[in-house]
Amino acid sequence: MSPRATAKSARLFRAEHAQWRADREAKGWVFHEDLHLEGRLPLTRGRLFRVRGLRGWFKFDHARTAPDGQIEVHCFGPCNKAGVYTRNHYRTFNADRVVRVARKVLPPSRLSIN
Repeated sequence: MSPRATAKSARLFRAEHAQWRADREAKGWVFHEDLHLEGRLPLTRGRLFRVRGLRGWFKFDHARTAPDGQIEVHCFGPCNKAGVYTRNHYRTFNADRVVRVARKVLPPSRLSIN
């Protein structure tokens, strides 16, 4: 595939995603780059955290609040404490399932697939 076709499809994807996000925001969704949970360190992009009922650590990506007030946490994982993925999945959890937040924040270069 030529680089031009790839660039064109990337532009179309970004435009579709921007439209999707604008539609969601019009319906009352709120998107968060970081999340402050009561009694815990703030979740910022790349910070590791544990989820109740699951093994391993997860890397925070972003969060969003639904119109009914429920907070969803979007993340990658599970991974080990060093940030190396054991299985690479994009997961979504309710914010009330976050049990523990690590002090460690991984640098942006470690956020990609290992």
